[in-house]
Amino acid sequence: MSDITPINNEPDHHARETLVLLASAIRNGWQIPDAALRAAPSIVANMLTNGTPREKLRAAEVLIRMRDSNIAALAVGDKIERLDSGEATENFRFGPIEL
Repeated sequence: MSDITPINNEPDHHARETLVLLASAIRNGWQIPDAALRAAPSIVANMLTNGTPREKLRAAEVLIRMRDSNIAALAVGDKIERLDSGEATENFRFGPIEL
């Protein structure tokens, strides 16, 4: 998978297989080679533009998972920075209960 070629040079079934493999890797937290990570956004973008309706749906799902993974990584990084600087990693505030 580290030797990914652009999707427009691949037969259709290879593009779909690549997209399914990317989705599985992201969902399962697999170690993804750097070359594949760099190629993934262009593969997904190409599928969103040129794919069948089913491929476009899968590409959108992969894109959402990639975004969510980035957000989760940023949140963890923020907590680590706060922990390293001696700040609280979580803040809870309690107020009066009104009925």
